Amino acid sequence: MDRKRQGLSNAGYGKRCGLSGAYIGRLVRSGQIPTLADGSIDPEAADQARARNVRLRMVPPSPRQIVASPRQSNSAKHGGDYWAARTVREHFAAKLLQLEFARESGKVLDADKVLQLTAGAFSNCRTRLRGMGKSLAPLLQHRNVGEIEKLLNDAIDGALETLSANVLSPCGVSQETSDTLLSPNA
Repeated sequence: MDRKRQGLSNAGYGKRCGLSGAYIGRLVRSGQIPTLADGSIDPEAADQARARNVRLRMVPPSPRQIVASPRQSNSAKHGGDYWAARTVREHFAAKLLQLEFARESGKVLDADKVLQLTAGAFSNCRTRLRGMGKSLAPLLQHRNVGEIEKLLNDAIDGALETLSANVLSPCGVSQETSDTLLSPNA
């Protein structure tokens, strides 16, 4: 009972075409691929029948692509797929464009600029707090404790309010605004 096959098995023909043996078996059972008398597949006749009868959703890989060298398969493991790499590249290009737009519209600042503006705002606040003694001393003479406390609280609140409102503002506070905040009538 040692019969030799004339053609290829379903799995053998499927491997040659880049398809599974099970799929080739379904095509044979549905009559879309003819078989030889022994049930094997003649590759040339099957290729012609598939071209006429089967509409593929995608082009199967060539036999060269199936038998990949170790270097090629290693690159596929590490993101060697062209479309995946292109998708990643396009994604990050879009992110860079978004960042550039945000920077141009003023929604994003460089870290150096933020550091510079923050240092300036804290310096301004320190100067205002240190100057309170000199500017409020004449106003505090002959006042009761409640009035002194109110004047000091108003001056401190003004300095801190300026700090919180203008930390990232490049223009800071004008002299007129600081004089208003430190005046006794405020």
